[in-house]
Amino acid sequence: MLNPRLRLGYLLASLIFMSQYLWLLNHGFDEVWALRLIAGPIIAGLAAYMLSYVPEYFWGPRIWNFWQPLDNWIMRPGITTCFIILTALLVYIYCAGGHLYSTDDDFRLRATKAILENGNVILYMHDDGYPVHCKYGITHLIMAIPLYLAGKGFYSIIPTGFDWATIFTTSLMQFTSAAACGIMFLTCLQLGYSRWVSLATALIMAFATITWPYSKHYFTEPLTATLMLASLWQLLRFKNRQKASGLLFSGLLLGLAGLNSPQVFMLVVPVMGIYVLYLLYPRPDGRCQNWSQFTVLLLFYCIPLGLCLLAQLGYNYLRYDTPFATGYAGDRGYPSLIYDGSPGWSLAWWVGLEGYLFTPGKSVFLYSPVLVLSAVALNQFYKRNRHEAVLLIFIALLWMIFYTKWWAWHGDAAWGPRYTVPLTMLWFIPLAEAISWWPRRGWGFRLTVIGLVMFGVVVQMAGIAIPFGDYFAQEVNPNSYEEQYLLHYVPHFSPILGHWEMILKGARLDFLWLGRPFGSMIMMIAVVLLNILLGAAVSCRKRASQ
Repeated sequence: MLNPRLRLGYLLASLIFMSQYLWLLNHGFDEVWALRLIAGPIIAGLAAYMLSYVPEYFWGPRIWNFWQPLDNWIMRPGITTCFIILTALLVYIYCAGGHLYSTDDDFRLRATKAILENGNVILYMHDDGYPVHCKYGITHLIMAIPLYLAGKGFYSIIPTGFDWATIFTTSLMQFTSAAACGIMFLTCLQLGYSRWVSLATALIMAFATITWPYSKHYFTEPLTATLMLASLWQLLRFKNRQKASGLLFSGLLLGLAGLNSPQVFMLVVPVMGIYVLYLLYPRPDGRCQNWSQFTVLLLFYCIPLGLCLLAQLGYNYLRYDTPFATGYAGDRGYPSLIYDGSPGWSLAWWVGLEGYLFTPGKSVFLYSPVLVLSAVALNQFYKRNRHEAVLLIFIALLWMIFYTKWWAWHGDAAWGPRYTVPLTMLWFIPLAEAISWWPRRGWGFRLTVIGLVMFGVVVQMAGIAIPFGDYFAQEVNPNSYEEQYLLHYVPHFSPILGHWEMILKGARLDFLWLGRPFGSMIMMIAVVLLNILLGAAVSCRKRASQ
């Protein structure tokens, strides 16, 4: 078991570090900021370690006996999942801005209001008398209704200067992103990885990838990503436990993802469908021994998925008088050096592909650096989970082909490659294979992992601290966007550098709860939960290796 006195020392040191860090964020970094962040936690940790001898002197070592059963309880999969979700959620809530960031955000919020107040998704009437509908998916809008009503009710109780309706509604993304971290843990467990490997993978995804910044924004992508990941998790539950409920929930979750982002029906459902057919195909050693079982189980998967597809077609017909229109037909931007101004999927595929992989302003490997490890581990992941690896590869290929030709492949104005957020979570699964190498590899590999994780955290901190629109408007003329490509292709204009430059120059940080008692409280709780969780994981791993 991990030394309990060390655990107390780490806990107090972490709390002191966080308190000093929050104080510096609120008051600014002075000439002794490094001393505050380094010396204070060290002194506090040593003091807690020394003082922990006092109760042991009076009551003996048995005073620490509660740790082992507590660790065993915490490392139960369901409890660990709750700890992961709650820890991530508290951090995401603290980092929330509490306001909208783009016209897309505003349209979604107005659409939710229209559903409640008018019973439709008409945003407003155009000058020529035609209604302007919300072109975004319906899942997002409906799930936001309870939060919007809660915000309105909260304002009636505590009528402060806060826009509680907006704060509560946009918190949907904080709940969604935190849930994705817990689902990642469960997915890795279903793929056969240990609890500590699955936990490390989930926490790295929570704080070292664009999952963190996108918990602030009221975009469609985080919810779509979470639903797709949850659908895969349920399929794996069926594969390992042969419970029909896994198929039912997988089809429902994937259908809701399609209702949120219609391209899921075109790009993900066919690949997932082939995987399901493989799982169900009757064979002596398979999950179905005859065609009757095959038919019944396939219906479990297809019925909720089909109902969601019909709902999407009906939703399209309601808005556009045809089931096959999505509202994006004439979507286009302003011409620039890279883009000629044509609508729709008019871009050369290699432009978007280069942008997603190699550009300093939009590369997926720059905004989520640990994906490098996922790419390195893909071969071993394929050997361990061959069919799931093929599934992830084909989903990635179809998704990338689809978006590399879209005129707005970059997804601006947003932090990093917005349209790859759903893929980031799926691409992240092979990272568990790389993390599993930790005990067998030398310090060169371990330092590489630590370096990529720390770099990822630094990148995300830039994204959460400054609204992307502030830097975007500073560098690009919002009325033309003719110089927009500079933010994608020229290193000097990289948003990561630009955001950090704004932070170091004293720009106001975009944290709603910064400097407020509620914010400090939830961050302290998050630190305590994270310490308890990591301590339990290390302790259980040590006992397992003995």
